[in-house]
Amino acid sequence: MPDRFIDLDGKDLKRVFKRSNLFEGKILLTSGYPDVKNYFNWEPIGEFTHSTSVQRHITTGICRFDDGGPFISFEGTEGSQMYEDLNGMSGGVIFDVQEKAVNTKWCGLAVTAGDEIMRFIPADLVLPAILDYEKTEAEVIDPAFERELTLQEQMEIYAQYLRNTYATIK
Repeated sequence: MPDRFIDLDGKDLKRVFKRSNLFEGKILLTSGYPDVKNYFNWEPIGEFTHSTSVQRHITTGICRFDDGGPFISFEGTEGSQMYEDLNGMSGGVIFDVQEKAVNTKWCGLAVTAGDEIMRFIPADLVLPAILDYEKTEAEVIDPAFERELTLQEQMEIYAQYLRNTYATIK
């Protein structure tokens, strides 16, 4: 079990770092599960079709800014931080460095990484979407997700797929 977390439903909202407080040169940490450290083993194991390791990777970077907003630069940091090293870290947490862990603040959500940088969405932009997720419009893109489809419904989906594919090939 984790020993620290940010309670987004309670008093810990003060632990969300505002983008207006980000500054050039601020040390930020990224956390995620890159593919290179979390390989898939495709050999069946009992009733399971495959397995994976779950190894979190944390790396240090420096806050920089460009026209796209804040990003993390790994220039001058130890080790390689190229696409191959960071692929799979999207959705990972960006947080700041504090003297005491209890004072650590959530700074953002990783979006893309490579070529010694990581782009992220600042936490105060993501937070409203997280807190109001139940009010968000949704569109079901996989009708099999909600319930088991009848054979007739499955055949119609397959037929529509074939019609679309055949139309694309012509």
